[in-house]
Amino acid sequence: MSSNTGMHLVGGRQEAGSGSEFGSFDPRTGEPSPRRFREAGPDQVDRAVEAAAAWVSRKGYGTVQERIALLDGIADALDAAESEIVSVADRESGLGENRLSGELGRTTGQLRAFSAFLRTGDHEDRVEDLVFDGVKLVRSVVPIGVVAVFEASNFPLAFATMGGDTASALAAGCPVVIKAHPDHPETSELVGNLAAEVVSSMDLDGILSVLHGPSIELGSTIVESPAVAAVGFTGSVPGGRALMDLAARRPVPIPVYAEMGSVNPLVVTPAAAESRAEEIAEGYVGSLLLGAGQFCTNPGLLFVPDGDAGERLIEKVGDRVRSSGDHVLLDQRIAARYEEGCRTLTSRGEVLAESLADGPGYRVRAVLVEMKPPLEDIEEVFGPAGVVVRYSSSEELIRLLEGVPGALAAAIHAEEDEPESADLIDVLAMRVGRIVWNGYPTGVAVSPAMMHGGPYPSASDPLHTSVGLAAMRRFQRPIAFQGVPDAYTSI
Repeated sequence: MSSNTGMHLVGGRQEAGSGSEFGSFDPRTGEPSPRRFREAGPDQVDRAVEAAAAWVSRKGYGTVQERIALLDGIADALDAAESEIVSVADRESGLGENRLSGELGRTTGQLRAFSAFLRTGDHEDRVEDLVFDGVKLVRSVVPIGVVAVFEASNFPLAFATMGGDTASALAAGCPVVIKAHPDHPETSELVGNLAAEVVSSMDLDGILSVLHGPSIELGSTIVESPAVAAVGFTGSVPGGRALMDLAARRPVPIPVYAEMGSVNPLVVTPAAAESRAEEIAEGYVGSLLLGAGQFCTNPGLLFVPDGDAGERLIEKVGDRVRSSGDHVLLDQRIAARYEEGCRTLTSRGEVLAESLADGPGYRVRAVLVEMKPPLEDIEEVFGPAGVVVRYSSSEELIRLLEGVPGALAAAIHAEEDEPESADLIDVLAMRVGRIVWNGYPTGVAVSPAMMHGGPYPSASDPLHTSVGLAAMRRFQRPIAFQGVPDAYTSI
């Protein structure tokens, strides 16, 4: 087999694919990688899912101590290969080595965070009480079964092969079948193989498979596999909705935990604009353009008060956007969709500022557009595009926010003791999963209190988070034991 032939990981074994050929591109130049992959075939999907299903049990694959050792071992293996991983990921994503080195740290950090959580025993979520004349009732959890993970394009490490969905599923005791993202197959192959070495050393072959391919059919085949019990997805609204609909049509429907599109409002009150317009403008643009605007928490909507202070803020934002140069997007499809989204924005509003885009690869301009209500049908433009909305009173601001679609996060910039702050918190709490006070929504911590989800269309299920220790709950099913001896109820 040629060294330039990409390989799938199927139940612990490396295999070449049998489908159509594809490969990655360098977003900065548009040049294709010489390493080519062939898409996984249906038989490889079947064998990957069957190998995973063989590990499904009430207590999960292995023991809790083995899962702890597995998560720590994979984290150590990835850290040891940092230079190679970052180099490959940078060539396929164009995100830069500094950003990717930090992202790898987040990836291994969340693996270790789940390991530490398992050590506490709190993963059992055990609740006991007495019912029916003193009979003990115990509620606990069991692993949901085989989890299909769909990698994200914009985080080739932290939301990909060994990212948050995989880490939380493995921590929950669930074997995983991963559909690698076609934007970064070599990164996924490398990370998957490093993880597979740890899996194999612990005689757990089968709990982890990595399948490659760009087609809709491959993803559909994985989701339709009868042994798959849940899906984790990070991507666009159309992609997430397609998986939700497909999973609902199965003879046995399964949950799809999809993190999708989000416009993420950032609100500036009159007092905040008056006291620190320039500072807020700097912070807003830094957050807006971070990673070429390819963050799911990118603050796409900026609410600014009428008046001189608001005008200063908008002018500063415009200056920063105008001078920001070009921005490299992840692939040609995303760049084309971004340009289409910008055309829609500019047809509905006034262009306040735009930068220049000049060079090879998937480079686009940053855009700032002022838009007037209604906002109900506004959609995320994935990339460096910001929308300004002016308001003349707190009552108008509340009405505008009531029309904002469900979002992952919102930010409020206000001064202490402003009377409208409580109303802003109240209205945004009904529309977003996380509220940031005097800060910016980009940057999501892996912690017990984190909520990275929100009302549709930002996520398919507003009850759950895809980041933080509570992400495990997506892949654990509650069960009650009534009168069952304690020796049989522990996981």
